[in-house]
Amino acid sequence: METVKAIKYRRSIRRYTSRLSEESLQAVLMTGKAAPIGMARYREMHMTVIRDKATLDEFNRNAAEYC
Repeated sequence: METVKAIKYRRSIRRYTSRLSEESLQAVLMTGKAAPIGMARYREMHMTVIRDKATLDEFNRNAAEYC
């Protein structure tokens, strides 16, 4: 029933805060590692965590050029 409840009450987040505990970050990364990957290409999977605001802003500016 938890899955149905999660789907029913899901929402999109468009504004984020910089407050994320180390415990929450580790939970997100662990969940990402456990997610299924197409054609079992686990060796090709890569996750990057950007915590530095200046680096994230630069990344967003550069990514916007390609959208």
